[in-house]
Parts: sequence; structure tokens; C-alpha cells
Amino acid sequence: MGGTIDISEVGMTVNMAGGGKIVIGDWGDNIAPKAEPLPPLTPEEELYGRDLCLLPVGWEDLSGDGHWQYHLSKSLRHLWPSFSREQKMAIAYSISELSDELTNIAYDGSW
Repeated sequence: MGGTIDISEVGMTVNMAGGGKIVIGDWGDNIAPKAEPLPPLTPEEELYGRDLCLLPVGWEDLSGDGHWQYHLSKSLRHLWPSFSREQKMAIAYSISELSDELTNIAYDGSW
């Protein structure tokens, strides 16, 4: 039963007798790519955050054929142009999330 343990201010390395190595802290000779910093926020993202990508396709003008749109009533579709951008975002996001949840429940119930 041999092996060594090296402890430093940046981490700990356990060198196993059989040739294995456990590294805690500093990942030593790992050459994995480093995470790239995120690009700066656009003015729109400054207001609403980076999660604009979570809004369903066609949310702004009800274009496209997203499954979330099937849950909108005719009167809501008729009023859509009169809503503010923030109201459209909130409605589209909420309905899309509810639609996804209903789909998941339906799939879970089919098993």
C-alpha cells in the first residue's frame, strides 16, 4: 500500500500506488478549455435580462405555429396588437410554460 499525498495552497493530489490520481482543487495538468465570458448585454437585455431566449417563437406578433398559441382565445388574439411589449412577453412566457407543463403531464399520464 503505497502512494503519496501532496497538499499545497491550491489543492490536494493523491497519487495512488496503482497509478491513479485524485486531484482536489487545482486541476493540475488539465488542458480543458476555459469558459468564455458572456458577451455584453444588449439594451433590451439590460431591461429584461438574458432569458429573452426563453420566450416562444412568434411571441411578438403571433407569427409561427407554436403549440403555446393554441391556448390563446380568439378575443386574446384579437387584442394582442393593443398590448404593450411587456404584457405580450408576460403572456407569451406564461402560456408557453403552462403549455409545456400540460404536455409533460399528458406524457407522464400515458405511461
